[in-house]
Amino acid sequence: SAAGLFGLPWHAAYNASKFGLRGISEAMRYDLRRHRIQVSLACPGAVDTGLVQTLDIVGIDQSAPDLVRLKKRFQKHAVTPEKAAAAILEGIRRDRYLIYTSPEIRVGYWFKRKFAWPFEMVIRLLGRQLDAVAGKQNQ
Repeated sequence: SAAGLFGLPWHAAYNASKFGLRGISEAMRYDLRRHRIQVSLACPGAVDTGLVQTLDIVGIDQSAPDLVRLKKRFQKHAVTPEKAAAAILEGIRRDRYLIYTSPEIRVGYWFKRKFAWPFEMVIRLLGRQLDAVAGKQNQ
């Protein structure tokens, strides 16, 4: 998941698991190279699966207009599962380590590494949007 590349607001446990997978994959990449075994790490971003519709955030009304709007924005930028799978298979065929399923993840990861402060401002804005949705629910 791209959550292994970016720390995302409201995703602490999910990020921890994905960052862990990234570390294991990187270590395996070096350890298995001598056996001519390639390791790839798929980093899908937004993929429009049924998970988007069933996402449940504790304490947040799933029918809240702000949350519905955020989900629609996510889906607008999401790729189909078929497109994500094709990108992953192509990355494996080309022996790529990091495999992105959509250009915004590649650009976002590059942006994070080259422009850390502006990237952090974008992530903070996302956090404020999520906090606002939660705050409206808890009033």
